[in-house]
Amino acid sequence: MTKETIVPPYYHTAQYQLPSDPEFKSKILAYISEQSSIHCFLDSNLYPLDQKQQYEWMAACRPVNLLQINRSSKAEFLHLKLKEFFVPGAWYFGILGYDLKNCLEALSSSNPDPIDAPDLVFFEAGVVITQRDNLITIFSTISPDGVWEEILQTRGISTVLNNELKLIPEPFITKEIYLSQINKIRKLILDGDIYELNFCQSFAANYGQIDTIALFEKMSSKTKAPFAAYFQFKEFLIMSSSPERFLQKINSQLISQPIKGTISKSSDPQQDLIQKKELIESEKNRAENVMIVDLVRNDLSRSCKPGTVKVEELFGIYSFEKVHHLISTVSGDLKEETHWVDALLNCFPMGSMTGAPKVKSMELIEELESFKRGWYSGAIGYVSPESNFDFSVIIRSLIFNTDKKQLVLAVGGAIVHDSETEQEYEESLLKAKSLFELLKNEGQS
Repeated sequence: MTKETIVPPYYHTAQYQLPSDPEFKSKILAYISEQSSIHCFLDSNLYPLDQKQQYEWMAACRPVNLLQINRSSKAEFLHLKLKEFFVPGAWYFGILGYDLKNCLEALSSSNPDPIDAPDLVFFEAGVVITQRDNLITIFSTISPDGVWEEILQTRGISTVLNNELKLIPEPFITKEIYLSQINKIRKLILDGDIYELNFCQSFAANYGQIDTIALFEKMSSKTKAPFAAYFQFKEFLIMSSSPERFLQKINSQLISQPIKGTISKSSDPQQDLIQKKELIESEKNRAENVMIVDLVRNDLSRSCKPGTVKVEELFGIYSFEKVHHLISTVSGDLKEETHWVDALLNCFPMGSMTGAPKVKSMELIEELESFKRGWYSGAIGYVSPESNFDFSVIIRSLIFNTDKKQLVLAVGGAIVHDSETEQEYEESLLKAKSLFELLKNEGQS
């Protein structure tokens, strides 16, 4: 242990050597879940291609203050409420739901929502635990040594799932309706109403008993996602295996990394090279990516100094457990006079989950989709005491209402003028494949 210090305004902080315990991360999950019904765990899974992660993983519990917004009709209220809540010097963890769009623009949501989660939830954490290299840092309003001892005495959670877990979520719409909606979107594009639209479908299931932490640990071990997240806020729970960064702030720099372009991986190395080549050379995928990069550049320019917004990487190929993605990186320098809350909301919702133009796309999404997105395609992440932050896009996720014993998952993709309807449907199912396998308790790991 290093000498304890105080981080303003009131955190005690101390560092400890990472124990040589293969169940240590499991103990962290068990520890935060025992503290209260509001907690968060974020895990990079040591994803090797993300050079911008600030922590290998981080956990938070023992909420000090809460912010919950269920519905609001004015953008001014949202901006003001967030600025009042976030105080420099404290740690915050939370979720911005997709339907905050209704606060930021003249939009509405009336589709059914089986989860019915709040539009926004954040908590100020009384205990935060992080790992970087082989050092564990504890920020705490109580004695860090006391927290450390409690963690070491906590029992890890078994990752062995009940073999009776055979959930098969039912789609909100049929394949025929999905294909019909894709054709409608293609016509809207050909008519010039939009350039691109992200269309999604949802699946739902009722469940009995699920060890959700064990389920998350299995999800994380299977997908190894760079933005794995487990977040519980009272009866609402999400576990995410997202590959996509929405927006990050490191000091004065803003960074966004939209994903557009997906292809499956092959176990055959030669075939996999062919798959990657097909992805990077696909005119459709490149068109999708460029349109969203332009949208992100425009969003960032609202908050960044003139001339600083740049595309650091275009069409980067990033490989994951099941798929390859095209990911681009856009950055800019935050204006001194712009509050970071404004910068976050100026980019929300993320263009990769809406389309272009953004507002028109969101209007059409409400008309064409069969469900209210809620937390899906929103953002989850943290704000540090220095007012830095990192938020990922909520995709590849399971969202629960633990009171109703209901879970939902949603998937989709970007539609452009040359999209092929059947191919779009298959790509959406490819993105959901690991989640369906998880719920059927297949592919033991």
